[in-house]
Amino acid sequence: MSFKKMGLGQASTFAGFCEKHDNKLFESFEKNNFQKSRKQLFDLCYRALCIEHYHMKSVFNFFQYMKQHIDNQEDFDQQIERQISINCLIKFYKIGIKNSNNHKSELEKSFLEPKHEDHLTHYIFELHKGYPAFLGCTCFNMEFDLCGNRLQNLGNLSDLPRNIFINCVSFDGQGFFILSWFNKNNEYGNKILNSILKSKNSIEDNLFSLCFLYVQNTYVSPSWYENLTDFQKSDLEKMQMFWNDDDKFSIHLIKPNLDSIKVKNHYFLTSTTYK
Repeated sequence: MSFKKMGLGQASTFAGFCEKHDNKLFESFEKNNFQKSRKQLFDLCYRALCIEHYHMKSVFNFFQYMKQHIDNQEDFDQQIERQISINCLIKFYKIGIKNSNNHKSELEKSFLEPKHEDHLTHYIFELHKGYPAFLGCTCFNMEFDLCGNRLQNLGNLSDLPRNIFINCVSFDGQGFFILSWFNKNNEYGNKILNSILKSKNSIEDNLFSLCFLYVQNTYVSPSWYENLTDFQKSDLEKMQMFWNDDDKFSIHLIKPNLDSIKVKNHYFLTSTTYK
């Protein structure tokens, strides 16, 4: 992983939908003022899930192609080793696609129901003007909360893993960091949230670390990134690569937020605002 400059219109775009359906599906927040309506938040979550599902299918197809060519001109033992490795990756992404497709289907079925937006719970962090310095969105199966407590065993393939939606967005200069989950997973979602809110002084560090540890679909302000020291840039890249080297989350992975996010207030969508 490395950062490179990209046009604003290219950031966080994907070719999962044709122009007609992309416009129709996401017009609630792309063509209207952001009012934090349940419809807008539902559509943000659906978009995040579709992006991850599309990316997993693309990687799966890439590994299928690699399987046919990865061991060309290698000796027999090396061919066996490489085929075992690539088969493990293919199986991993095949399971991921199956799980994300189940979540995607669940959201799509709810489109047919009145008030389908009510299937999700949302917790909103409103940010100070000029923040955040990064944007990102994802939907993934979080195994440990930010205190290091196990939330679920992703090695148990008989259970559909529970997922969390993350949308770090900015509309007309107003930034939001939004956590969402299915209502049926309220216990799971609240455990993640409580680990973020456990210490008032570490909320911003937790949000920053959550995004850079888990959200590959992350984009940063060029001016913010260019003002980081070489050490800070290196540390940032290591955060996004931690899953290559570590078996599980550790609280030592939480890093200072480098003045990238500043929370003004935070609350459940339908609850009293907490300062």
